Amino acid sequence: LAGNLYVNLKSTSNPNGELRGQIARVQNGATYYNFFATAGQVAGAFTPHPEGSATCASVLRENPFDATEFDFVVVCLHNIDSSTITSAIVGGGPEGVFGAEILDLDVSPGPFVEGQFVLNDAQNTNTLNGLWFVQINTESGSIRGQIVDNAVLSYPVV
Repeated sequence: LAGNLYVNLKSTSNPNGELRGQIARVQNGATYYNFFATAGQVAGAFTPHPEGSATCASVLRENPFDATEFDFVVVCLHNIDSSTITSAIVGGGPEGVFGAEILDLDVSPGPFVEGQFVLNDAQNTNTLNGLWFVQINTESGSIRGQIVDNAVLSYPVV
C-alpha cells in the first residue's frame, strides 16, 4: 500500500483540501520529527504570541551522494495571519534557552513556513540531540517548538 494512499486535510474554506501528504514507506537512515510550536515554549526576550500555534514536521537523513552532509527539511502549518509574520527561523539552543539563529525559513502568504537545508556533521548531531528549535516571530509575539524526536505535546496550545 505504500505510495498508494494519502492524507487530505480539508476545511470549510477549502473543501477539496488544504494539505495533502502521500503515505510512504520510511526511508532507511532517516529521522522523522513531529512537534508543536506554542507560545508556552517561547524563551529569552521574546513575547509569547497571544493565540498562535503550529504543527510541524521535519526529516533528517544522510545525503545519498555525500556521507558528510545531511538533508534537513522542516515544514510548519500555523494558525497565524501570515501578513504579520516578521521572521521564521531554526535556532540553536536547548529547551527553554534562546540561542543563535541558524537557518531562515521561507514564509509563504498562506499558513506555512518551511525550509530545506544541507547540514554538516556537527549540525546533524545538534539536531539529533534536540538542540534546535523553530521559532515564528510576528508583530504580536512569537511561538516556538523544540525539534525533538517523537515529540509529545507537553505545552498548552494557546
